[in-house]
Amino acid sequence: MKNYWKYIVISMLAGVAVFHIGAVMYIWGENYELTSPDYYEQESAYMDLVPKLKAGAVYQWQANFSRDGVSLKVTDAAGAVPALENLTLALYKPDKAGLDRTLTLTPDGSGAWRAEAGLVTGLWRYTITANLGETELAYKSSENIR
Repeated sequence: MKNYWKYIVISMLAGVAVFHIGAVMYIWGENYELTSPDYYEQESAYMDLVPKLKAGAVYQWQANFSRDGVSLKVTDAAGAVPALENLTLALYKPDKAGLDRTLTLTPDGSGAWRAEAGLVTGLWRYTITANLGETELAYKSSENIR
């Protein structure tokens, strides 16, 4: 009676080796953009953003995201709409830095600001900056678009 165990063991080892080589080749071909090329500049800009976030914390920021665009409404504690100027929306996609972008929000006449975005589904982090006279304001949050 012949012993086939050595062939079975060698076949299993060869299968595991082929699987690992295939997995490495597959992963090598994927392009994961977890950081953007200007990562350090963004971190420096964030340090400048901290006082703006503190100034913006006294307002209520209501951002509504869809795949087509963004709508934003800002009110103070009394519910009044402040006279904001130069609103920008910086969008960051944590798992695909190549999709990061900055949009200018425009008023729509009803006290809200809008921008066309064409966003893909998934998690987006965003920062809104604005001017209220000489004061610079900011708001930072995230949104999961479905």
